[in-house]
Amino acid sequence: MSPSPVPAVIAVIVHKGRTLLVRRANPPDAGLWGFPGGKIEFGETVKEAATRELLDETGVVAQAQDVITTLDILVQDPAEFLRFHSVGTGNFRKPISQGFDGFVTGPNSGE
Repeated sequence: MSPSPVPAVIAVIVHKGRTLLVRRANPPDAGLWGFPGGKIEFGETVKEAATRELLDETGVVAQAQDVITTLDILVQDPAEFLRFHSVGTGNFRKPISQGFDGFVTGPNSGE
């Protein structure tokens, strides 16, 4: 358990009515679908971190836009003790690279 919150980012891409998602590899959401993202490294800006995480996880190059939200992620164990605390920011991205088809179409995707 970390004694202080873990700063993290997600990259939100909506392109032609479809949303880019990845299957999470690490706890606390391993195996679940979510936005590409991860921890902010020391000395890295929010936009730099989101750009790096997006490229690392998907191979997609994108242009950073504004921060769209801030999230508090609190994960408790069955006894309600805090196991994980992350503070994340979401950045809207404009895709630049082509050829990646990891987009998910759903009832709220506009299609």
